[in-house]
Amino acid sequence: MLDFDTVTKKHSETLIRQIVETWERYNHICQEPRSLEDRWARFIQETNDNSAPLTQATSA
Repeated sequence: MLDFDTVTKKHSETLIRQIVETWERYNHICQEPRSLEDRWARFIQETNDNSAPLTQATSA
């Protein structure tokens, strides 16, 4: 997982805020004020393809 501190060391906090705000706007996420770090954690959790349930292919 890309933790907030690691990402902000490589990229500006402004860029991280723009990514999160764009994702929240696109997904119609409106909520009480939260820290950027909490919002980043939610973004990573909800966009993590590795946590998606696996589907089994059925053989015919």
